[in-house]
Amino acid sequence: MKRRFAMHSATTGASTLLDAIDVARAGDFDAIEIGSDKLAEHLAAGGTLGEVRQSLGRTGIEALALSTTEPIALPRGTDDVAALARAHESLCESAADIGCSFLVVRPPRPMDQAMPRIWHDTVARTLASVSRTAADHGIRVALEFVGTGSSTVRTFAQAREIASAAAPPVGLVLDAFHFHAGASTYAMLDGLDAASVCIVRLNDSENLPLENLSDANRTLPGDGVIAMRELLRQVESVGYRGAYSIQLPRPEYYDWEPRRLARVAHESIEAVCAEKDEQEGLFDYD
Repeated sequence: MKRRFAMHSATTGASTLLDAIDVARAGDFDAIEIGSDKLAEHLAAGGTLGEVRQSLGRTGIEALALSTTEPIALPRGTDDVAALARAHESLCESAADIGCSFLVVRPPRPMDQAMPRIWHDTVARTLASVSRTAADHGIRVALEFVGTGSSTVRTFAQAREIASAAAPPVGLVLDAFHFHAGASTYAMLDGLDAASVCIVRLNDSENLPLENLSDANRTLPGDGVIAMRELLRQVESVGYRGAYSIQLPRPEYYDWEPRRLARVAHESIEAVCAEKDEQEGLFDYD
């Protein structure tokens, strides 16, 4: 089975966005997830979206997604609705201009003194609004659940519930590290429509108590405690055929030469996929 592999720009640490694109190419990745923070830094330094497009075209790297790095904001009043709509419009415009397929958003912070039902409805309406704006620009919104810290959406089941409540529904990002950290289970994949999953990230995790995990504890696939081959088997058994990404904002990896890290990351993902295919007797995985 031919699979597409992407690298999240956070993997390159302090490198610029244009450097991250070159690193993805050096690592033989097919695509890149562009962190909204790196894009903002590029633009603040006088860079342009046109330069990003040119870099992607020169390297042959696909812009898989523009991935936000901050929780999606919820409106707290009438004035907020218009302001947030403008912010979401700007994100969608940037993602579409770069050529991204998806805009990845992170769970919102809890609303002060809000009842769970009110919070849930507000999140669903906000996601629906972003989804409609994204659709106008030819892209799709995907919700990334976060299994660490004080996240409001810690499990894949919670993410499925909220994403499906939006109208139109939004897609999902399944990150192996957050799947593990939030104690999600394979039963949460039951009845899953594979078309609702936009990206799967194959990041491993250190062997620590779940409540102690943070993004700094991510590891290369195969270097941690997650049963990566089984997770891969589960997502492909429901029909997922989209891109596989890797996101490694681990401080000690920033000491590596970026291109070397990218090559090792790509090899690690390939190895997990090859081992799974070999176990199943599927040898056409190149």
